[in-house]
Amino acid sequence: MSVPLNETLAPKDIPRNIQLPVAALIGSGAETMQLPERLYGEVRQYRSQVTYEGAVRGAQDVIGDESHTMRIMKNAVSPHGERGLITGDGVLIGDLVTRIASDRVDIAMLGRMIGVGDLLQKTRTLKRGEALHLESGKGYTLTADAYQDGRSSWRLQLAEGLDQAGRESAVDALSDTMKTLADPMATTRAELSAGLSTDRPIVYSSESFHWAQDADTIMNFLDRAAIPVNWDDSPAMQRAKFIEYLYSLPAHYPGDEVTIGKLQRTGIYFDERGKIQKVLIPVANAGVYFGLQSADTTLAGDLTDIPLKIGMEVYADEAYAGRNFIDRHYEVSNPFVETETASQLLGSFEAAGLEISAQLMGIISETDIDKLFGHGYAALTREIAKIVNDPERGLDHLFDTTDGAISEKIRSLVDVQDPAAQVVIELLKGVVDRAIDPKGLPVLKPSQRRVKIRDGSCKDIEIYLADGKMVESVPRLLHSSYERPTTMTLEPSYLNGVRLPAGTLLAKEEDGYLMMRVTSYAFKEEVATQTFGIQEAKNKKHAVYAKRQVIRSLMNLDHVSN
Repeated sequence: MSVPLNETLAPKDIPRNIQLPVAALIGSGAETMQLPERLYGEVRQYRSQVTYEGAVRGAQDVIGDESHTMRIMKNAVSPHGERGLITGDGVLIGDLVTRIASDRVDIAMLGRMIGVGDLLQKTRTLKRGEALHLESGKGYTLTADAYQDGRSSWRLQLAEGLDQAGRESAVDALSDTMKTLADPMATTRAELSAGLSTDRPIVYSSESFHWAQDADTIMNFLDRAAIPVNWDDSPAMQRAKFIEYLYSLPAHYPGDEVTIGKLQRTGIYFDERGKIQKVLIPVANAGVYFGLQSADTTLAGDLTDIPLKIGMEVYADEAYAGRNFIDRHYEVSNPFVETETASQLLGSFEAAGLEISAQLMGIISETDIDKLFGHGYAALTREIAKIVNDPERGLDHLFDTTDGAISEKIRSLVDVQDPAAQVVIELLKGVVDRAIDPKGLPVLKPSQRRVKIRDGSCKDIEIYLADGKMVESVPRLLHSSYERPTTMTLEPSYLNGVRLPAGTLLAKEEDGYLMMRVTSYAFKEEVATQTFGIQEAKNKKHAVYAKRQVIRSLMNLDHVSN
């Protein structure tokens, strides 16, 4: 989808990748119908709103992300912390680790607390195994132990031998000192945090900064950005590499558009006169960018020459698409709801009169799942697996039970063209009407154990299967190399009266099997690529996963129409 590069879209205005309605098949005949799209639109809108609000919250967290040391200090000198210092062991900071290269601001702050102006230089000269012990003269001490070149472990504590009154006096002095240690970005952070909202997704500071004087301040504020800077380099080298990175970014001009999926908003923006307007640098949160904006667009010059305002920009369309870290850089992903699988499945649900629950809304929209265990389709089939494994378990956690007719509506689900959506439809019909006669297909012995099926069914189990071993059994199985005994069906089979497709992941327990989820091996390459999205893209980066085509050749995928 393409949108104006410099335009912030409301969640409801995000263009679709998939256009409904699409044709659905009824049974095995040639008759077709048009799938309705209300439910699909509701899930898209839900994801749009939730991801956008989450992106704004993420940006606010980044804005307010003061130094780790400062947070510890503020907590320690709070009323609760003071009582602990006075009555406890008197340790304010224990084993705080700093790196000279990246924690210069924190080290300088510790120096001001102890009254030592050149603490950074003193720390830099420490050799491994050496220690630096400093007295404040106010009842508290600071010790640094160098355990590795450039790294030190700090301990700030009350001086030994103080009586109750001495401890109270030292804590008061420490609290007074803390009040003088203002974060140089505190005013800017407060301004940006107060100004940023879903109604105002682009904010910049009223204060201007100059690279020559404020390089450390700017770089510390941008610490959460995706900048390829080695924080173990010297400060001068860090600054040089940061500038080199900025000038390696794409150039954008008035009228450019962004194609979501390529992170094209990252870059240096020029106005009609060819003068620098701003620079956008991505952070880990999808749709969120650090911004450096020219405070005076009448000036020409390098980024190091012009005054800059610091800010944040949030884009609903990129938050909706999502962002993943792959091959050492961020890639925008195609969310599950923007697939033929999701659109046809939701259309079939709506045609049958099924209303999805809040839990299922969170799964299909991928707003309420742990992606460590797989994205939308993996999470969806895992939920159905729980019902397959337990015949007493109902469907009320997936569908609205207002009229109490879930089973009848599932029986009336129309078949669709997308193979992955059709597998879900068949599984749902299977748990409603469990087969007594397996029609000649192999039958798996069900385990009676109650175990968590997430362990061993994570997002990359397909890699362990690719490195697995085929077992000649009935049905034919492929044992994974994962530490928890897991296996995959190489042909359709029945478990608890439900027909499982080839490519179904199983947990192998001592007394039988449990369904875990449907894997990408259940489908031909093009279907697996679009349905499993970024999950499949990440797996393809592993060399062993090249064996996937060999594994598919062992399976009968004639039921797949693509």
